[in-house]
Parts: sequence; structure tokens; C-alpha cells
Amino acid sequence: MKLTLEPAVDGAHQAYRQWVDVTCDLMDQGIGSGAISDTAAGHRLAWNLCAGFTGAVHGVEILREDLDLATRTSDMLSSYLTNATPTAHDRGLA
Repeated sequence: MKLTLEPAVDGAHQAYRQWVDVTCDLMDQGIGSGAISDTAAGHRLAWNLCAGFTGAVHGVEILREDLDLATRTSDMLSSYLTNATPTAHDRGLA
């Protein structure tokens, strides 16, 4: 994953783009099923998840805090998905 962000590696950005595209496909499925809000933010979620994970990887390495990558990733996912999940009101249930 780190090499996909390295400008000196020819074509590395294509692997990162594929990761974002696959994640986007998953988010589109979530939007189609109603699990993810059909909003502009919901449609940008794939990019934000990939960028957030990349930031978490680098942050954990640099800051060397007590929390590990799994905890940071869980926190990030929870935050993004909480905001991207339709509420009962959005689904017409409230």
C-alpha cells in the first residue's frame, strides 16, 4: 500500500486507483441496498475511506502511540459509517 503512494514507483498510483475503485463499487452496492445514504457524501465515501486508512497507517507509524492500527482503523470506519448510514427518519421509519 505504501508503494502505491510513492511517486518514484512507475505506475504505482494505478494500484491505489484500483483500491479506490473496488471500494467505490462496494459503496455503490451499499447505496443501492439502502445501507449507505444516497448523498454526495455517501458517493465520496470510498475515496474518504481509502484516504483515511492511508492516513491511519502513516499516523500510527509516525506517532507511535498506545493505540494500534486496528483500533485507529475501527475508529475511522465507525466515524465514517455512522455519518453515512441512513437514519430511521431517512428511511421513512420515524
